[in-house]
Amino acid sequence: MTTETQLAPTRRALPGRQAAGRLPDFFIPGAAKSGTTSLYYYLREHPGLFLPEVKEPWFFSTTFKDGRPADDQRYTIPYMVTDRGEYGRLYDEAPDNALCGDASPSYLYTHDVTIRSIKTLYAEHNAWEGLRFIVCLRNPVDRAWSMYWTFRRLVKEPYEFREALKPEVIRKRVRENCFHDYIGGGMYVEQMRAYFDAFGRERVKVFLQEDLSRDPAGVCREMFDFLGVDNTFVPASLGQRFNPSGAPKSKTLVRFLFWRNPAKLALQRLFPRRYRQALRNWLAPRVLKPVRLSPEDRATLTDLYRPEIEALQELLGRELREWLGDTT
Repeated sequence: MTTETQLAPTRRALPGRQAAGRLPDFFIPGAAKSGTTSLYYYLREHPGLFLPEVKEPWFFSTTFKDGRPADDQRYTIPYMVTDRGEYGRLYDEAPDNALCGDASPSYLYTHDVTIRSIKTLYAEHNAWEGLRFIVCLRNPVDRAWSMYWTFRRLVKEPYEFREALKPEVIRKRVRENCFHDYIGGGMYVEQMRAYFDAFGRERVKVFLQEDLSRDPAGVCREMFDFLGVDNTFVPASLGQRFNPSGAPKSKTLVRFLFWRNPAKLALQRLFPRRYRQALRNWLAPRVLKPVRLSPEDRATLTDLYRPEIEALQELLGRELREWLGDTT
């Protein structure tokens, strides 16, 4: 991991205290199924930071016209927050001196719309120039497999894996939910280059999921440094596993645990998020069983992603031999 230029906090530069509510100072734009949930919980514990109860509002995947959501949305995500006032209210409880964040892993995939929407809503005094972005990337083969089993875990994926990867199937389903683009979600080069070009490399901190697995404390220190807050803080949840994928052992229990439903919403009002998350972490391995990608499918996907991974190595200046299957 590399240490990047330290940046001064930007909270005073943002046009955040508007009638419509605050806007974030930093973003975790993805990639989906690459450790963004862990980053969200680690950052959320820091006393100098505020991330809302709604982890993934997806707001900046919305297309705006004249400051309002356009009728012809390019991307669709269930439970997407598209109203500016509703989005601003997510930050109502943020302390005045805290940096606010948004952890929506759609933003990397929807980079074209997201960057344009950010620059539209932060246009006053070019406030977007002070934003920061924390990105975590995962081997795109493993990411695709994990994303697929996230939908299977939710009992919302009717296709077998190979069928779900077919371009014609993806084209049909991506209109319902952009996360069904299991292949496109791992095409990181265009996504990362767009953020580097729009905001500058010094404003985009990039980790690999391997960094998070091997040294979560080091990742936290670098993130806190990058955001300009106390880097000696150690999150209590450090090292916990969040948002696992897998095959459901019981569809009924999985629906209760992972779907939005009235009973679950009632419990949310009774118990703080940290207790709900602890219960979910305890239950997940008991209702999900691990699933492994076949060697044949891994080889096929690695070959598909090989040019992308090689180009990403050059863009990031990091070796990704493990992603290419080279462990020597």
